[in-house]
Amino acid sequence: MSALDQFIKNRQLTALEKFQQRYPSSPLSAHARSLVQYGQLHNQDLGGSQSSNQQPDSELETLRNENQLLNEKIEQLKKLLIELEQRPR
Repeated sequence: MSALDQFIKNRQLTALEKFQQRYPSSPLSAHARSLVQYGQLHNQDLGGSQSSNQQPDSELETLRNENQLLNEKIEQLKKLLIELEQRPR
C-alpha cells in the first residue's frame, strides 16, 4: 500500500482541502488539489462497479498527462531562468 493510499484510507484528505482554502496562491496548493482529486477518484473506485470505473480512470489519466506537461514546462522555465541569470548585463 502506497503512502497516498494510506493517507486516503485514514481519511486525511480534509487536511489538504483546508490547506487549499487557507493558501490558495501557494505553489503547493496545486499539488494539494491534485492529491484531493486523486483521493476522490480513488474513493469512487472503491464504491463503484467496474463499468463506472472507466470514467475516473480516464480522468486520472488526463490529470497525469496535465501534470507531466506542467512538470515539463517548469523544467523549461528553470532552464530559461538559469540562462537569464548567466547572461552578462
